Amino acid sequence: MPKEPQGAFQKYGFKAGFLKLTLLKLLSKSPVHGYALMKEIERITDEEWKPSPGSIYPALQELVQDGLITCVMQGRRKVYEITPQGRDVLEVALRHAEDAIKRLNRLLSL
Repeated sequence: MPKEPQGAFQKYGFKAGFLKLTLLKLLSKSPVHGYALMKEIERITDEEWKPSPGSIYPALQELVQDGLITCVMQGRRKVYEITPQGRDVLEVALRHAEDAIKRLNRLLSL
């Protein structure tokens, strides 16, 4: 039986590298609170990726500090929304990700 892949290609390590990009993409659709972001990632990945509060909230805080999203209190919940700068960063990041996927597909099709 083959050994499990190591490093960046482990099941969760590989996905964790895309957390901020995923958060920006989800927030580009509508403002939402942290728990809803966790549940949406879980839903769209067919429950294979279940980010924890310990990964979601620090990532959201970094995005706020970088000016890519804002946070406002609505009742007892913090609701996050993407900023114009965040949209610009998202657009560039998505182009880079799409280019990387194309190159990877070419390599894997050899």
